[in-house]
Amino acid sequence: MKKLVLSILALSLTAGSFAQRRTALHNQVISTDGETLFNNGTSALNTTIPAQRNIHPPSITTVSVTDIGHSANAFTCGLGAKTALFASPEINTVMMVFRNDVTFGQAAPATSGYLNYALSTDGGATWAADQYPLYNSNGTNAAPFANARYPMGGIYNPTGNTNPNNASIFYVSPSLTATNGTGFGGIVHGALNLTTGSVPTQTEILTDNLIAPYSLNIAPSTNKAYFAEAALRQASLTGDYEDTVAVYTGTWNTTTGEYDYVPSSVYFPVAGDTSTGKFILGLGTQQNGCKVAFAPNSNTGYMTIHGHPGFNFIADSVWMPMILKTIDGGATWTSIGALNMAGLSAVLPAATNYSVASENDLVVDANGNAHIIMNIGVSFNDFSVSDIGGDWGVFDVYSTGGGTAWFAQLLDKPKAFGFINGAATASPVQEFNRPQASTTWAGDKVFFTWFDTDTATFQTTDNSFPDAINMSLNVTTGLWSAPVNLTAGTAADGACSFGNVSPYVLGSTSTYTIPMSYMAIDNDNTTITTTHKYVSGLEITDAQFTVTGNPIALPIVITTGVNENHSTAVKSLLVYPNPASGRYNTLVFAMDKSSNVVVELVNTMGQLSKTVDYGMLNAGEQKLNLDVEGLQAGIYIVKIKAGDSVAVSKITVK
Repeated sequence: MKKLVLSILALSLTAGSFAQRRTALHNQVISTDGETLFNNGTSALNTTIPAQRNIHPPSITTVSVTDIGHSANAFTCGLGAKTALFASPEINTVMMVFRNDVTFGQAAPATSGYLNYALSTDGGATWAADQYPLYNSNGTNAAPFANARYPMGGIYNPTGNTNPNNASIFYVSPSLTATNGTGFGGIVHGALNLTTGSVPTQTEILTDNLIAPYSLNIAPSTNKAYFAEAALRQASLTGDYEDTVAVYTGTWNTTTGEYDYVPSSVYFPVAGDTSTGKFILGLGTQQNGCKVAFAPNSNTGYMTIHGHPGFNFIADSVWMPMILKTIDGGATWTSIGALNMAGLSAVLPAATNYSVASENDLVVDANGNAHIIMNIGVSFNDFSVSDIGGDWGVFDVYSTGGGTAWFAQLLDKPKAFGFINGAATASPVQEFNRPQASTTWAGDKVFFTWFDTDTATFQTTDNSFPDAINMSLNVTTGLWSAPVNLTAGTAADGACSFGNVSPYVLGSTSTYTIPMSYMAIDNDNTTITTTHKYVSGLEITDAQFTVTGNPIALPIVITTGVNENHSTAVKSLLVYPNPASGRYNTLVFAMDKSSNVVVELVNTMGQLSKTVDYGMLNAGEQKLNLDVEGLQAGIYIVKIKAGDSVAVSKITVK
C-alpha cells in the first residue's frame, strides 16, 4: 500500500507487478471544520476470494456487548486509534470520552464540538451511558471555548484510593480555535470528580502546532499524565515537520481538580526530501504521528515516531521507527536512533527494503523496556508498503536492556489491510487495523490487540468486518499466548469498526480483562449517528502463556550526523574534544560547495542555547572553533546549517 507523505495518503500499488494487488489513491484534504476527508479516491478491489481460512480460533470466554454512548458521526474515534477508552485496574473502573451534541437524541449543533462520556465502576459490567456534557463548547468556534475534535481521556485515581467516587475522569482534545482560522490551534482539557454533584472543569491552551495530540497516558507511580503533539512549520496540515515534538506533562492540581500541563519542546529530527519536504508518518492524517509512554516506575519513558533517519543510511525513502528515551520522567530525552528492518526477510518476503505503515502504539513494561506494536511490510518504492496478504505483518518491536538492543516479534499476518468507510459519500474515513498495546498496572504482562476481517467468511478483501485479535506476552517468563480471535461467534463478530483498547487492562493476577469498545457504524455513510459499544469479557489467562517467541534482532541506526536533504553541502560532522569546555573546541566537517555556515546548539529541552554565524566558507574540509563557555553542563545537539542542508551531532558540555 502506498503510504502517505503527510498530506497525501496514497493507497496505490504497482499493479503491473502483482496481479492480486488492490489499487486505490486518496488525496487527503482537511475541511474547514477540521474533519479529514479523502477526495478523488478510487478503489478497485481484487475480487478473487481466497480459500476458506479462519483468522485464529475464537476465545473461549463469555463475551457481552453493551451500548455506552452515541456520537453525531463517525469522526470522534476515526483516523487511527487514540486513548478514547481508559481503565483503572486499581478501582475496577472504565471510562470513554466521545464527541456528541449535548444530549443524545437532540438535534446536534452544526459543529458537534461537545464531549460526553460513559462510565462503569464495576469493570464494564454496567454503564452510565451518554453522560453529558464533560466539555461544553457552546456550539461555536469562538470564545470562550472552541469546538473539540478527536478526544482522549483517562482516570486520575489518588494514590491508595479504592473508592471510584474519589477518583476523577479527565480529557484532552484538540480544538478548532479562532486564533488559527477554523483549523486546529488549541488544546482543551479538564476533569470531573466522580463524587455526585461535581461539575466538570475545562481549560483551553493555545498552541502553534496545528495538529492533534496522538497519545495520552499516565505514569503509574506518580499519576502524572503525558501527551504529545508534533510541530509543523506552516499554518496548514500540509506544512513540514519542524524536528520538534511538544510533550505536555500534567501534574494533578488538588485545588482546581484537574491536571496542570507544562509543555516542553523535545528535539526529534528526521531527514527530508528535496521534492516533498520533511515529514513523519501520520502527520496530517491523524493516524498516529507520535507516541509517548512510561514504565510503572514513572521515570523511564520512550517516545517514538515513524520517520526517515537519513539518505546516507538508507538510500530509498522508507519509514523507520525512530526512538527517544528518558530516565528522569521526561525532563530530558536522549536519542536511541532508528531501527534497521532488513532482518525481517526471515518472516516477510525477500525485498530490498521494508517500511512501517501508518499506525503504531507504545507501552513500557516493568523492566523499563518499550513495546511498539506496528505494521511492517515490503516496500517497493518511495515511502510505500505492500498491502498484499503475506507481504506485511503486525509486529511487537521491543527493547531489551533498557533500550540497548531491539527486536521484532511477528504477531500475525492479517488478511485485510484497511477499509474506506463511507466511500460513496462526501466524507469517507480511511481506517486500517488499529494496532494497540496494553499492560497490567505493574507492567508484568503486555497485551497486543488489532482488528482483522475473516475475508473468506465475509466474502471481501478489505477490513470492513473486523474482529478483535490478540496475542499477549508474559514479561517475566518471556512466553507468549497464541493469537486468538476475541470476538468471533459473539455479538461483536465482524462488527468491531473503529476499535479502541485501553492502555491498561483490568486484573493483576491469573485472569486479565482487556477493555475494548467499537463503533456500530453505517459502512456507507460516516456522517450519521453512530453507537459506541463496549465489549466485556475479553480475557487472557496465565495458562495461555505457553508459546516461545521467535524474535529478530533489529540493528540500531544512529542518527547523529543526519543530512536532511539528498543534495547536501555537509558531508560529515565531528566535535572534539567531547566532552567540551571553554572556548577552544573544534568543529570538523566537509562541504562539497561554498555555503554560508550557521551553527546552533540546542539543549535537551529543545531550547536554542547558542547561535554562531561563521559566514561564507569555501568547499572542502573545515575546522572551526566552537565556544561553549557560559553554557550549563549537560548534553547539547549541534546543528550545522550550510546552504540547503543540516547536519547534526551531539556533545556533552562539562
